[in-house]
Amino acid sequence: MLKRNTYMKYIVYCLLFTVYCLPVFAQTVTPIYIGATGNYSTMASSPFWSISSSVGEPVVTTTSLVGGIQLTQGFQQPEQMQCAVKVYIDTTFNTICAGEQDTLVATAITIGGGSGTYSFLWSPSSGLSSTTISNPVATPTATTTYTVIVSSSWCVSDTDSITITVNPKPTVIITPAGPTICNGQSTTLTASATVGSAPYTYLWQWGVSDSSPTNPLIASPLLPGIHTYTVTATDSLGCTGIKTDTVTVNPTPAAPTVTANPTPVCSSQTLSLFAGGNTLFSYSWSGPNSYTSTNQSPTIPPPITTAYTGTYSVTITSLSGCTSPVGTVSVTVNPTPTVSISPVSPTICKGNSATLTASGGTSYSWWNNSSTTSSITVSPTQNTTYTVTVSNGKCSKDASVLVTVNSVPATPG
Repeated sequence: MLKRNTYMKYIVYCLLFTVYCLPVFAQTVTPIYIGATGNYSTMASSPFWSISSSVGEPVVTTTSLVGGIQLTQGFQQPEQMQCAVKVYIDTTFNTICAGEQDTLVATAITIGGGSGTYSFLWSPSSGLSSTTISNPVATPTATTTYTVIVSSSWCVSDTDSITITVNPKPTVIITPAGPTICNGQSTTLTASATVGSAPYTYLWQWGVSDSSPTNPLIASPLLPGIHTYTVTATDSLGCTGIKTDTVTVNPTPAAPTVTANPTPVCSSQTLSLFAGGNTLFSYSWSGPNSYTSTNQSPTIPPPITTAYTGTYSVTITSLSGCTSPVGTVSVTVNPTPTVSISPVSPTICKGNSATLTASGGTSYSWWNNSSTTSSITVSPTQNTTYTVTVSNGKCSKDASVLVTVNSVPATPG
């Protein structure tokens, strides 16, 4: 290929000295390259004007005035215009979030010939999957400017640069961290984000497919165990931060089975309460007349007034601190009769009788003679204790009296 100024001079020569000019081509040197020499001629036949040169600039001879111009002698090929590489870089995203990837794409072309085979050299190498391919994957940890140098055989190389902006991901905090609750309870999880670019949006996920954009989130897992909750915070630039928290759910003891014995209870008796459950658990009783106890099986000794009539409640607290639902039992306290026997200390002479009268109830039962009346007449021959059971229809009480029998003095003789 002729230099531009040589080619222009050749065109001038054609215009001044010939009727037309035919294309000049290489006959003996293929391909034409820098510094090549060879014989060149027009495609027409002789006679022609001749152009010959030994210094790279053709001159016109006066060999002929008919036809075209013929280059008749070998000459030094004028220096060919050198080819050049042109490259530009494009990316998939150009702006990414920390931890993400972007693909750099270097597109190269050659101007003025060349082989079309290119070599790439990227810098810096940090964060690149390769430094010698046209489309490396970039994973920079901070905003980075990447530069590529592209070369192709003897062509002039080219360089281009591009900056990948790396935006930080939000840092997410969940409070409280790792809460523990009891089965049937709930806890409030609050997510907050820093770094990144405010404002933030939140998306909670848990279970198989449960999710909620509400923050704070009221977590109410149904079953005992460890439950995982994950929140994704997205900032105004689209960068996301993820945080996971666990909620431990401890089993809650079942409501205890509660019994009272006896029931109803008389004021003269002992009331025994019992709550079924693990003996290692703790118990909390409450009841009428400001009654409290922490025993699993408490007792209330006599005398028990009717003020103790009512509902007794108990809860069980497990070793993990979970408290059961309330177990209850109703207790009725009936008054015990106030029994008396008169006379209080009867004394009779042997052969005589005494009348014993019991009071305080609605029914009576004497042990000695099976009498069911309130009064009985007795004629013991020796000191004898008489016992009666007095009932008011709900409660009963026993009472006893000693009848003293004195001997009758002998008749004076």
